[in-house]
Amino acid sequence: MSPFDYLTVLVSIVIGLAIANVLTRLSVVITARERVDFYWPPLAWAIWLFFVAVQHWWAQWSVRHTREWNFGTF
Repeated sequence: MSPFDYLTVLVSIVIGLAIANVLTRLSVVITARERVDFYWPPLAWAIWLFFVAVQHWWAQWSVRHTREWNFGTF
């Protein structure tokens, strides 16, 4: 296995946990909508974070042919 494979697994787990956390918190707000006042900036922030996490995961694929890995490359 290449270093990319190891890093992809680690990053995918972390990003998957981030996406699960955002979606869980959104579901809590949706189910408690009678008790929670709606304010659009936190909802927009949560949606933006979801798309940033997905974009970061997708962008990792572009570095799959990198031979030398260091923190700056990652």
